[in-house]
Amino acid sequence: MKKIAAILLIAVLTLGMLVGCHLKTPGSTSSHSGQDPDGPALSEQTANAEEPLTEPVSPAETTPNPAVPEPASPVLQIAMITDGSSLDYDDMTQLTFAGIKEFASETGSSYWYCICEDAYDTNKVLDAVGDAVSDGANVIVCPGWMFETGVYEAQKAYPNVNFLLVDGEPHDSSYLYYETAENTHCILYRSEEAGFLAGYATVKDGYRNLGILAAIAVNEVIRYNYGFIQGANLAAEELGVADEVTIRLWYCDQFYSDENIVSEMKLWYEDGVEAIFACGGGLYLGASEAADSYGGKVIGCDYDVSEYEPNILTSAVKFYDESVRLSLWDLYRNGGKWPYEFAGRTVYLGLADDCLGLPTISGAWRFRQFSLSDYNDICSRIRRGQVTVSNDTESLPDVSVNVDYIP
Repeated sequence: MKKIAAILLIAVLTLGMLVGCHLKTPGSTSSHSGQDPDGPALSEQTANAEEPLTEPVSPAETTPNPAVPEPASPVLQIAMITDGSSLDYDDMTQLTFAGIKEFASETGSSYWYCICEDAYDTNKVLDAVGDAVSDGANVIVCPGWMFETGVYEAQKAYPNVNFLLVDGEPHDSSYLYYETAENTHCILYRSEEAGFLAGYATVKDGYRNLGILAAIAVNEVIRYNYGFIQGANLAAEELGVADEVTIRLWYCDQFYSDENIVSEMKLWYEDGVEAIFACGGGLYLGASEAADSYGGKVIGCDYDVSEYEPNILTSAVKFYDESVRLSLWDLYRNGGKWPYEFAGRTVYLGLADDCLGLPTISGAWRFRQFSLSDYNDICSRIRRGQVTVSNDTESLPDVSVNVDYIP
């Protein structure tokens, strides 16, 4: 935990940095339409290129790379804006930049990143974007929903610049008005599918008393949670143990861990909870600290957090790197402008696009009974439509397992 504290301290100190750009030198593909339903599951994240536990499977192997087209416009100049940190401390940012880097290596595009002092401050985002454009950027990539209000204004201020907003949609500060301009493309995820896979695998691996530590009851978090419940339920029904599986769900109304979170999670583990799905920001840190005292397990979300703590069982992840790479290829093939089907629009990427799942690289796969073969099987069933994962956030999942919704 000392390592965690040190990392967090450095990250906090970094928030005080002024906006700055870090130039990188310049450095195929599937598309948003997704892969064959019978195809294998994505096996790894490019940011953690370790040897997988089985023969590696990736979109590059299942879909032949097309010939690189001659661009109808100058080579893309891509700047990623980070939220008050370098690439050392934010895995979502790292993965986004990894996708940019891979695309640039395939096309000869230039890429770099700029540090924004505070992505929640629209004026600071505009300053960072302005600096990037002054340095020649014609593509701005913003990773995270914290950039939503900044991009809302920037897309209008720079109509000749292409914006890619990852895991968010532009809106004003009141959250009443949403607008995605023609020069902006947004990526969201079918996070209910990632949550489903995590819940399914956890129950199949033998865990019966589960908890969900959720941040705030917004659509993205709810979809993760309800997907987890649906997955746990299907696994329990297949095993004939639905009456043995209990899930408690609590929205703690924050994305960070503190002493109150740790104390509450200790009570859960003491009460018999075996594994907690920590859904939102740094909540997994508090759950992990509490788990240390009781031999409990933790399930992360958004990206693979297994490297941080040995008690991480798995993570319901979004493959930001591949998502960004695919989107930039769409932009490139269309001569440096977003194609009609993506301009001013949002796409939801999921399992069929190889853009989410569970990490299966060596060291991250920590299940004892649930095998990689089992994982690929459930992924295939979802792709084929044999298993349906609901994205409904209005109604609680109708399940056989016991679910305790804690107010």
